[in-house]
Amino acid sequence: MPLASISSHIEVSDNPKLHIEQLGKWLSQNHLGELRENCILLSQDHFPESEYFESRYLRFKEIAGQLASISYERFINDFDWIFEMLFQVSQQMSDAYEDYVCWDSGIPVTMSEFLRKAQPGTPYYIGGIYQYHY
Repeated sequence: MPLASISSHIEVSDNPKLHIEQLGKWLSQNHLGELRENCILLSQDHFPESEYFESRYLRFKEIAGQLASISYERFINDFDWIFEMLFQVSQQMSDAYEDYVCWDSGIPVTMSEFLRKAQPGTPYYIGGIYQYHY
């Protein structure tokens, strides 16, 4: 989604230093990486220790198991439940309500997508902090 299409929901942070510090603490507490001088450095070696991924993985497996065990009849007749379960399983991969990161393209991606696609040890510099109101 182009940033311009959601610009009415975005405002520049009134306290970017605080938000950057909070991001650094969050990365460290979740064993995902660290913040050095406005630069995110990820450490995927520690990702398996992270509650961030572990809880999502367990929920993903639970939902996928429920979906895998449905009957053909339920597949045909229970659209709402199936659609909700598909939404829930996709949320475990990329939660639309979590923090977003803008890469070079300027298109915001969820923190989950960023963490999975970013290269460990590559510095990712923070150019600004925005608050997104949905």
